[in-house]
Amino acid sequence: MKLRDVVNDASPRRLDEDEQRQSWKHDVFLSFRGRDTRNNFTAHLWCALNRRGIKAYKDDNELVRGDSIEPSLFEAIEGSRFSIVVFSENYASSPWCLDELVKVAECRRPLGHTVYPVFYDADPTDEDYQERAFRGLPGNGVSEEDLREKVKIWKGALNEVGGISGWDARNKDQAETITKIAEHIWDTLKLTPQTIIEEDLVGLDSREKEVSKLIDGAHLDSNDVRIIEICGTGGIGKTKLARVVYNKQQARFPGRSCFLPNVRESIENHGTKHLQKLLLSQILPEKNISDEEEEGKILIQNRLHDKAVLIVLDDVSHPQQLEALVGKNWNWLGQGSRLIITSKMELLVKSYGYSGSDDDVRDVAESAPIAKKYTTTCKVYNLEKLSDNESLRLFSQKAFNQREPREGYEELSNLVLGYCLGLPLAIEVLGCFVRGKSKAEWESVITLLKERAKPEAVQFDRGVFEVIKVSLGGLSKHERNMFLDIACFFKGKDVSDAKRILASCGFSVDIGLKILSQKSLLVISNGKLEMHDLLQEVGREMVRKKFPNNPGKHSRLWSRDDAFHVLDEATGEKKVKAIVLDLPNKDGEQLQCDKKAFSKMSKLRLLIVHNVVCNQGPKDLSTELKFLDWDGYPSKSLPTSFRPKNLVELSLTNSNIRQLGCGKKKDFSNLKIMNLSHSHNLTKTPDFTAMQKLERLILEDCTSLSEIHPSIGTLQKLIHLNLSGCNKITKLPIGIMESLQELLLDGTNIQQLPESICSFGKLSTLSLKDCKSLHGVPKNIANLSNHLKILDISGCPQLDKEQIENTLNCLKILH
Repeated sequence: MKLRDVVNDASPRRLDEDEQRQSWKHDVFLSFRGRDTRNNFTAHLWCALNRRGIKAYKDDNELVRGDSIEPSLFEAIEGSRFSIVVFSENYASSPWCLDELVKVAECRRPLGHTVYPVFYDADPTDEDYQERAFRGLPGNGVSEEDLREKVKIWKGALNEVGGISGWDARNKDQAETITKIAEHIWDTLKLTPQTIIEEDLVGLDSREKEVSKLIDGAHLDSNDVRIIEICGTGGIGKTKLARVVYNKQQARFPGRSCFLPNVRESIENHGTKHLQKLLLSQILPEKNISDEEEEGKILIQNRLHDKAVLIVLDDVSHPQQLEALVGKNWNWLGQGSRLIITSKMELLVKSYGYSGSDDDVRDVAESAPIAKKYTTTCKVYNLEKLSDNESLRLFSQKAFNQREPREGYEELSNLVLGYCLGLPLAIEVLGCFVRGKSKAEWESVITLLKERAKPEAVQFDRGVFEVIKVSLGGLSKHERNMFLDIACFFKGKDVSDAKRILASCGFSVDIGLKILSQKSLLVISNGKLEMHDLLQEVGREMVRKKFPNNPGKHSRLWSRDDAFHVLDEATGEKKVKAIVLDLPNKDGEQLQCDKKAFSKMSKLRLLIVHNVVCNQGPKDLSTELKFLDWDGYPSKSLPTSFRPKNLVELSLTNSNIRQLGCGKKKDFSNLKIMNLSHSHNLTKTPDFTAMQKLERLILEDCTSLSEIHPSIGTLQKLIHLNLSGCNKITKLPIGIMESLQELLLDGTNIQQLPESICSFGKLSTLSLKDCKSLHGVPKNIANLSNHLKILDISGCPQLDKEQIENTLNCLKILH
């Protein structure tokens, strides 16, 4: 095979739409053999990528102890845009690395995952290299036929990835090679702006050029500091314009740029400290960031004052938010820095006393009260609504998937657009709503708009609200309820968490999210569920509309004040279906909760309570409850009258629970997840006989727990069992758990593992860290070699670790 250098043969390419729409968690996944390159080439490569702001996944940096190694690494590969495989002398002699490589090759095809090999000191396609590597692989109970099949798959992956253009590092300057790799990845990332696709750029191209002129000033390489505020009403495209400008400017600030979306919402939900840490961590490999807000602000200024940085603060609604991140005076910004702010109000003019003309573009530097280290220029850019032609083009793309209306729909299109007021959000939502409808249906939509959204009779925002409401009328009941749940509770939340909760509540999540996304009602970006503020407010208004002054009759409660009032006064009624009370104060806020607060909420299906200290627990809970997550649950047991037959997930972490049901056996027949971690008063588990759907049981740090009910051995669907920190546990009465993949027993007082563990055909992680009393493992533990990926026996002084290592020498063993 002829090895080719990537700089000659693999120039950066623009990823296709499907790839652009992926919610990547990492930029690069690094696959390497630790003993060969962990502390040299790979370590230096990781640092080079990190310095440029490229997020690289390296298993020793990212893997949380207790995760199942195989699923965790495979998930990391799937969540990365690129993989870099460092082929070294001993790479192919590790089944671990080979399985990783197979996954990398698999992701390359369906997921559009880009793979780059680095030929460190080996050619993986060389037959002698493969022969040497496979000759040393242990059998460990694997049949010859199965081993032959595995070797065939491994060879295929070695040949496939080894045949891709990459970097030949043999007999070359390693520092130079690493620099080339980092530059190439950076150049490629520059060509792949996230979440912005061509059809969404209507009207933004000319506006981007105008803002870029303000940023650049008279000279592209100007060393002055420039602060630009993009202003405009909600839904007009400020965030999208800022993102386009950021993507264009980012190349000038390699590893020194940061885009912080939803500043207002992030501070409300997570506090200022969270955003301060996020800002620093995106620009610097900063780990130790103060929890004090004022110290965090000072640290930002001290660490960044000598750097030319590009910072975008999106959706700033108050001067205090701006000052918490970049201070009152911006004279600390490094020479050549650019700060972009998006806001509905002119913060620079109204809050900082700047004066300017009435032009759309204003130079307000003359009155700026800033002690300038360098010349500092502040400008305000008012983003105007789309022109008639721009509106028609954007609408046509959403409604007809083309640049102009379909023949015969020109007049109808213009009638519909008359109610959108040139607002991109309204145009996109309404265009998606009428897509595929007949002319008669279009006319019905126009009739509705005439009744509810008369432009001349309502304020601008009110008219847009009504336009969006008309569009939401086209959702099915199932889709509408899912939209309302997301608008009220899950905007900006981790998509995997939101999907799990919504699925527990009975929603067809994947289908529902796809439909809502197609209708421009939400977007999944960087692993988060995102929704425009206006759409969220429309959804929340729909919940409040009928009873604006009586939150006890709202279907959903999300506001701290409303929820506290309802729970304190016990005014909640049958209409309440979901309550999410997740406060930003980690120390918890006191709530005087009436014992009968939930008694009338017979339709309650979702209850989440975090960072709230309640004086007492509930007397009753709804039989309809499907998802219950109450951190710090105050009662000693669940209510006697509670029938949990519909419950899918139960999480009572840090609770006062002693036993679940006051001695009475309860029907948990639909329960899939139970998490009672850190419940220090829990003395025994419930009878698991009626929990045959249970998949995850988490009892970590239940320090009073001394007894595991023997029925645990009947849980044939259990995948994950965590008893770490349960130091009074001496026995593990488990039978043959055919589905169990992760067994975490760290810090327990068990003396011997049960023989049945050798029959766990899917066990991939067994963690026994700090099991001081454990003096032996079953004789047939070698039976686990086919599937066990990691065994942690560190801190187990009575075990014969050498014997175990010889028995299971193909595993990753920690000791």
